[in-house]
Parts: sequence; C-alpha cells; structure tokens
Amino acid sequence: MECTKQQNSEVARLLAQIQEEYESAVLGIKGFAYGAAQHQVINQKMTNIYLWQEELETLVGEDAAITLVDQELRACASANPIFFANERNTLL
Repeated sequence: MECTKQQNSEVARLLAQIQEEYESAVLGIKGFAYGAAQHQVINQKMTNIYLWQEELETLVGEDAAITLVDQELRACASANPIFFANERNTLL
C-alpha cells in the first residue's frame, strides 16, 4: 500500500512539473513574457516535458504516460484559453 502511495505521489509530482513547464513555454509565446522569451528557452521547456514524460513512463508504462500527459495538457489549456493555438482548440 505504501509503495502505491509513493508511486501516486511521484506521478502527481511529474504531472505538476509537466504542467509548469507547459505553462511557462506557452506564456513565453503568447502571454506576459511575449517577446521576452527566446526560442532556446521555450525549446528547453518542451524538452523538459519530454524528459518528465519519459520518467513517468517508467512508473506507469508508455501508453498510460502518453494518456496522462495529454489529459494534463488539455486540462491546463481548458483552464487557460490563452493556451489554444487557434479557434479549433488545437493545443500549442
């Protein structure tokens, strides 16, 4: 039981980290930091998301990790309309 709690806690931590990186990257493109963020910084944020997803895969498997990350990014975008790239609600 304790192992499951630790794993759930680690999954939650990784998803929070992914959300933070995504929000930071999008704000660098469209938000308060528009014009101030450099391409290299945004690229690093997206690379970090990939690395966190890989770590998540070690805990829950590849398919589950992809699903969790997709759900997290969509939830983030739904709560913050600035994160949609266009009128079709395509995520950045």
